[in-house]
Amino acid sequence: RGPLRPMWPGQAEVDRLRREVAGCGSGSRIEEVEVIASPYRVCPIGAHVDHQQGVSVAMCISTGILLGFVPTSDGVSWRGKVLAQR
Repeated sequence: RGPLRPMWPGQAEVDRLRREVAGCGSGSRIEEVEVIASPYRVCPIGAHVDHQQGVSVAMCISTGILLGFVPTSDGVSWRGKVLAQR
């Protein structure tokens, strides 16, 4: 076994995305920016076996999509930026 890899996303990646969203002309402060991380997944046995009562051996990997956004008062629209990492 090798050394443990740092968790994804790292705090530096999250902070960078918050700065980018806040600075994209929205007039928002960095503290208002929310970030969602969606890790990519791999399934060595094949996709969709779990939908047919099979066993899934899926796992997350240290790559994915970060979505930075600022919620608006109407709760529907948003301003944001998607940052694909690694």
